[in-house]
Amino acid sequence: MLDDKISDLEKTFGIKNILSSPTDPKSIARYYRLNKLPLSFIGQNFVHLGLSETSTFYPDDLLGQARLVEKYINNSANEVLELGAGRGGNISYLAPRHPHINFTGLDLPNGQLDYAKKQSKKMDNFIATEGDYHNLDIFPDNYFDLVFMVESLCHTRRKEMVYKQIVKKLKTNGNLIIIDFFIKKNYEKMSKTEKNAIGLAAKGMATENFDYVKDIKNNLNKSNLTVIKSIDLSEKIIPSLTRVEHAAKRFFKLPKIIRNLIVKVFPNQFSFNIATGHLLKNLIEKDLCSYQLIACKK
Repeated sequence: MLDDKISDLEKTFGIKNILSSPTDPKSIARYYRLNKLPLSFIGQNFVHLGLSETSTFYPDDLLGQARLVEKYINNSANEVLELGAGRGGNISYLAPRHPHINFTGLDLPNGQLDYAKKQSKKMDNFIATEGDYHNLDIFPDNYFDLVFMVESLCHTRRKEMVYKQIVKKLKTNGNLIIIDFFIKKNYEKMSKTEKNAIGLAAKGMATENFDYVKDIKNNLNKSNLTVIKSIDLSEKIIPSLTRVEHAAKRFFKLPKIIRNLIVKVFPNQFSFNIATGHLLKNLIEKDLCSYQLIACKK
């Protein structure tokens, strides 16, 4: 099946074109800016997928990540930071439920943060601010009780730099929560088809490549962040991935002339989304990739 899907992508886009697409911060911001309309398909205030308790997706499932993060917010917390806040959906849920806590959402300029800024104006304890998580000097050291990231760590190849920044800004005993896609199977033992499929799925969402989950945990532990819990959420993400897979299938059922016109007219960072939708569900089901929560303590 992966071979067939890669063939679909080769005929329409060219594999090399997808795999060579840029993933620097400016390109990532452009990806989110260009995909405001397609990402609205996920949910009005969200740019991440939902976590479902059944085999059927419901709009309320988009709050699944925020509900998991909420479990790490204790009564003494004062400051919470989301890195890669996107449209602000997570904080828009959490802030009214914890009016005594100040929530800050940081994201790249010229992406989708304008949605979050509109949401923040409705709440006294939500600030949406522009920035790059590779440099958090706009915040005081030892300031945040909790830092969390939902489908945003995957966008950097300089993860150790991000960890160092987070460690500086977290209070002692503060928590870091990461929820993201990772490679599950040993990359060196994968076939060429499997490696290509993972690379194409990652590039389709403006990510250089996914990281091996064991490497992530090892590097977190080396960065003065102790991994205290890991939860595999792969089964719960499947209903959301089924939705985006169906959207990709509809594209490939279009007449060839229409598909070629879409590829010609729309920017690559818009149309390459199809690669992610076409492949990611299969990668999860084949245990090549996983969707996990990793909780750490400073």
